[in-house]
This record gives sequence, C-alpha cells and structure tokens, in this order.
Amino acid sequence: MISFELDEEVKGLQDTAKKFAENEIRPKARDAEKAGAVPEELNRKYFDLGVSLIDYPDTVGGMNCPLFWNVVLQEEIGFGDAAVASALCGPCHAGAAVMAFGTDEQKQRLLAPFAEAAACNKRGAIALIEEDRGQEFSDMKVTAKKKGNSWEINGKKAFVLGGANADLLVVFARAEKGEGWNGIKAFAVEKGTGGMVVSAPKRLMGYNALDVVDVTFDECAVPAANLLDGEKDTVKGLIKMLDRIKTVEAARLLGMARAATEYAIKYSHERVAFGKPIGHFQALAFLMADMATELNAARWSLWRAADAVDKGMENTHQLVAEAVAQINEMSLFATNNAVQILGGHGFIQDHPVEKWMRDARTATVLFGATNLQNLIIARGESAGAKSA
Repeated sequence: MISFELDEEVKGLQDTAKKFAENEIRPKARDAEKAGAVPEELNRKYFDLGVSLIDYPDTVGGMNCPLFWNVVLQEEIGFGDAAVASALCGPCHAGAAVMAFGTDEQKQRLLAPFAEAAACNKRGAIALIEEDRGQEFSDMKVTAKKKGNSWEINGKKAFVLGGANADLLVVFARAEKGEGWNGIKAFAVEKGTGGMVVSAPKRLMGYNALDVVDVTFDECAVPAANLLDGEKDTVKGLIKMLDRIKTVEAARLLGMARAATEYAIKYSHERVAFGKPIGHFQALAFLMADMATELNAARWSLWRAADAVDKGMENTHQLVAEAVAQINEMSLFATNNAVQILGGHGFIQDHPVEKWMRDARTATVLFGATNLQNLIIARGESAGAKSA
C-alpha cells in the first residue's frame, strides 16, 4: 500500500519540529553563521526535544524510529536553517559510521554517551576526505599501523564537517596494502586522544554555522578496541553510511528550499508595483508555481529513498542518489529565484534569502555533488539494462 499521508504520530513530530525551527532556530541563524558555531543554549533546547537519536536503536538510548521519521523531522529543522540543523548536537555523521561498521558492543559503548543527560553539546564527525583528492575516497594516504594493543594513525584529513570539537571522530585510513577500498578501515577516535591536531575552521561561501576543519594525525594511538570491524566489507559499509548521511542532509536542504519558496511567495503578495502585488504578474506567478512543483516532487523522491533505506532494498543507493541530485538542483533553483523575486532586497541581509542561496550552493558540494550522484544513477541504470 502506498500513502502520501503521515500518520498522527509523525504529524505531531513534524509540528513540534516546525515550531522549534521558527521560534528557536530561525532567529539565531545569522548569529550562528557569524560565530561559526551553534549557541550552547540552542543545543540544549534541541537535546531536550529528545530527537537527536530518533532513528537509533533503543540499545544505545535511541528512539528506535525509522529513518523516514528523521527525514520528516529534519526537513522541518532545515526549514529553520539547514546549516544550523547540520551543526546541532548528536552523534551526527559519526553515528552513521558506527552503525554501519561497528559491532554491537562498539555501538553501545560509543553511541550511548550521546543519550546521557550531560550530552547536550556532544557531537560526532567523520574524517573521510583528503586534500587534492576530492571524493576519490579510495586513494587514501592516511595510514594506520598496528602497534601492540593500538593502531597508530598518520596523515591529514581535509574538510571534516563538525570536527572542531567533535567528541567522536570516525577516521578512515589505509591499514593494509591493497587497491581501491581493499585494506581501508574505520577507526573511532575519541576526544582527547593524543597526536591529533585540528586546524582553525575554514570560512566557506555558506553553511558557516557548521565548522569545517582539517585534522592532522601524528602518531595518533587509537586502542585496538576502536577498530570498527563489525562490517568486513568496506564498500558495503561505506554505502550504508553515506546513504543515511546523504538522506538526512538532503532533508535539511529540502527544508531550506521550502523556506526560501514560502518567503518569496509571501513577499510577492506584499510587494506592490504598478498598482498590484508583484505575485499577480504572470512571469512571477509561473516561476513560483515551478518552484512549488519542483519542491513537492523532490520531497516524494526523498521519502521514497528513506523508505528504501529502512527496508534495505537492493536499489537503495540509486534511489538515494536520485533524491539527492533532484534536491540539489531544486534547492539551487528555489533559492536563486527567491533572491530574484525579492529583487534588490534579495541581496540585503535584512532578508534571509541571500544566506539560503549561499548555503544551497555550499551544501550541494559538501553533501554529495550532483555529478557524482548522476554517476551512481547512470551505473544503476546501465546495470538494469544489462540484466533486462
């Protein structure tokens, strides 16, 4: 049975998240961007909602809900501000990595602390990308060598999202000789571990409420127990991890695009030119119709992808790529045209649309560039054609 209606419990979650976004996140978004961090008070209020581990199992203190619920939630949080949504407390990307690669014991030991009463400012992050290699992940130069009861990590990771004060950092390093992903392992590095140097946060075009840093490892000793070895197939684990990360981040971007669309439509009804609201002129009316149509189409694509993740469907990776690619392009279309509809006011920081335009451009690179998603889609279509 297919339904496009949410049940009452999910609607309640949606309403709570929207109120939080409007009352708590939106008013603080500019300050968070300038400071390069989310205020501690906002982290506390988000943590008190009890949703930071919504789609994690109850064995680690989570709510044991489907990923789909988190997608609905994160669209509303992103409606407040997508960058702030990505910077809020929780296991974040590290949680997805531990769930994909960790043993049951490691999941409980590493993730349960994020559910404790004092965890309102705890964050997790992953260190995957290296300088000059973009998203060519498998060509890693960061190494991990076994030394007694620990692994020694050496090298440098770039563009670590949320890594400035991460309590848990999952680092991918080459532990054995091999080609491609053969020999690459994931390691859980906890805050305070020696031999790890974090750079000053980078200033980006947008998304500056979420810190982005480089991390250098110099004889960084990680306990052998923190080698995440529950999933032996690195490629399988990586796909599982990235599908969850990209789905959640796409939901936040969707929420921000919706915010830009709604803001522009409201403005078009208030701004009068030549004796009538500018939204009554056909050129703008049709443009806003396209924005709304693309927005809703992207949401259904994302819901389908989240449902596929929850069900473990064979074509999940392709469906996630389709949703991310669609939301990437839709968010650029919506935020750019929101600025256009506001005209000169669109470039003034008294209105949020210029920030959303910058954030959309940044997010479409940080969380899965469209051309890379198209490559995944094309490979999936080719494989289907060959089997037909």
